[in-house]
Amino acid sequence: MIKAFALLKRAEGMSLEEFRAWWLGPHAELAKRLPGLLEYRISIRTGDPNDNPFIPGEPPFDGIAEIWFESREALLAAWKRTAEGDQAVADSLAHTSLRVNLVTEEYRIV
Repeated sequence: MIKAFALLKRAEGMSLEEFRAWWLGPHAELAKRLPGLLEYRISIRTGDPNDNPFIPGEPPFDGIAEIWFESREALLAAWKRTAEGDQAVADSLAHTSLRVNLVTEEYRIV
């Protein structure tokens, strides 16, 4: 199982509510069309940043996405060789000020 994680910071001037609506709405609809996609999960930060139990203040990211594929080849085929991948990347870049991606291989321990 190959998983790609994307940590996103919303675009300058975009509220967290607008970011949430975009990511769970139009962007999720684009991502769902990626060929070979097995699972897509989005987690968006909650609460007032000053109430963060770990480090108070504005966090560097507003959320994280997980996209699951059977293999690295399937992930690359979906993102690099399709109109759906091109559209999803362009949409993400248009709505974020920072995006960090990490491609991983899952090892289940428990």
